[in-house]
Amino acid sequence: MIATVREGLAEEIMLTWLLTTQGSNAASSGSAVSWEQIAGELQSLGMVATGVALAWAIAAVLLLRSAGQRWRKLWPGQRWYAVSWGVLQVLMLMLVSAVVSQLITETAPWPKNWAMMRFVLASACQALIYVWVPMRLLEIPPYQLGWHLRRWREDVVLGGVLWIPAMSVTLAVWAAALQVWPASDHGLFQELREAPSWPNWVALTLTAVCLAPLAEEAMFRGLLLRKMADEPFWADLTMLTALLAAIVQGYGAKSWGPLLFLVTAGPGYLAFEWMTARLLPKPGLARAVFASSLIFAFLHAQAWPSPIPLFFLAIILGIVAARTQSLLAPLLIHAAFNFTTVMTVWLQRMGGS
Repeated sequence: MIATVREGLAEEIMLTWLLTTQGSNAASSGSAVSWEQIAGELQSLGMVATGVALAWAIAAVLLLRSAGQRWRKLWPGQRWYAVSWGVLQVLMLMLVSAVVSQLITETAPWPKNWAMMRFVLASACQALIYVWVPMRLLEIPPYQLGWHLRRWREDVVLGGVLWIPAMSVTLAVWAAALQVWPASDHGLFQELREAPSWPNWVALTLTAVCLAPLAEEAMFRGLLLRKMADEPFWADLTMLTALLAAIVQGYGAKSWGPLLFLVTAGPGYLAFEWMTARLLPKPGLARAVFASSLIFAFLHAQAWPSPIPLFFLAIILGIVAARTQSLLAPLLIHAAFNFTTVMTVWLQRMGGS
């Protein structure tokens, strides 16, 4: 089924792998992961994150000094570019991306030790569809999509500054969610466990750090968020559809997940616009950030409870993309987040975990 195509494969794999390397017994038994297991993972993540933060801080200082910029000029004033594409074009791109990804990942014959390479090819095709097709075939100006380097130094530094709270918030929500819900294993872990070859790990690293962030930022923070902000009706329709789906799914359901979604997402949608009135002053922009983040989380739903922390990560990425009107800073934050988790997994494997 096309709907099962994993648009956000990389983040699902990384977060779920982190909790299943130490908590596979809990995941298989359906119980929540213990705090001791989570604390062990957070310690490894903290070490890698500290190294990334230090490297980014050095680069930021060098960039600011070379350009004679000041720290107070990092956060830009709100501006907005025109949007010259329609919802139908976005839906068509998503459909084509889903079909192509499904064909590549499900039908392409790959040797066992190279099986993960099919996701490199699928992610590369998604990036091509979401980046090249809009600019070349649809003739959309690159700056409208967020592809420009007018403030590239400031955006690089801003990404480094905001990556720290983005990583902290995402991991804090992730740890809290694991205290409530049991971790579900990802279907692709069986492939990695059966064939943990270097080509498969290289493929996963390339997908997670480079290709997946490029494709997802182009889609969610480029095409989708900007169209919803230009016409807030689509953000409202997205939320209404999600709430109705929760009501239908919750009718007679034994779990309280749909009810929790109803009592949090609806009020949160309205409260978020009020809370970010000064941060996102353009009418409808906050609702677009919230709704596009909800879709981003929904497409990561194969590995519960990953969608919960990734929703908060998407909120931060959306705010940064909306204020800078560029995809550079959110792209770097997204890539750094995935790089940190990938390196943590590598260190665990090297240590025999």
